[in-house]
Amino acid sequence: MVYSIDEFTQIPGLRHLRQLNNLPPARWYGIYDDNGRLMVGINYNQDVGDSWELANTAAYPEPMTALGYRFGVNYIVYAMTH
Repeated sequence: MVYSIDEFTQIPGLRHLRQLNNLPPARWYGIYDDNGRLMVGINYNQDVGDSWELANTAAYPEPMTALGYRFGVNYIVYAMTH
């Protein structure tokens, strides 16, 4: 992995920023093949796509955008090397 992500920080969509304390809990799941290799990464109750799409929007927090990009880079590198 390119980025070490040690904390499970939820990445909300833009419409959920005002209700951060009332969000359902984020979950991280994976689907593995018979050899135990990760095939699919699932970010449940999150909107990583909004963090990419709204990176240049003042209303969206920069720390969430940076974390979203870290997830994306890790996913791409993992997919290309496994």
